[in-house]
Amino acid sequence: MGTGEPDEIVAAFVSSGTAVACLCSSDKVYAEIAASEGAALKAAGAGYVWIAGKPGKDEESDHAAGIDGYLYAGCDALDVLTTTMTVLGVK
Repeated sequence: MGTGEPDEIVAAFVSSGTAVACLCSSDKVYAEIAASEGAALKAAGAGYVWIAGKPGKDEESDHAAGIDGYLYAGCDALDVLTTTMTVLGVK
């Protein structure tokens, strides 16, 4: 959702009515905005924020900024689905 502008990303998340968000972009863009967008999504009510991509060198900072997990080829798909369903309140 959104075009990449920070306010639009948060507005699209809020209007979606969900509790889970996933940022999808390039590593270069993540380096510039992941921390601020993760924090903004958390402040807007995101219960969990995924990034589409593998963890970078600064995974600890990502978590501190509101990034909770990473989606990439070879990740633990069962954990991704279980985590997402739990955050969404699906039993």
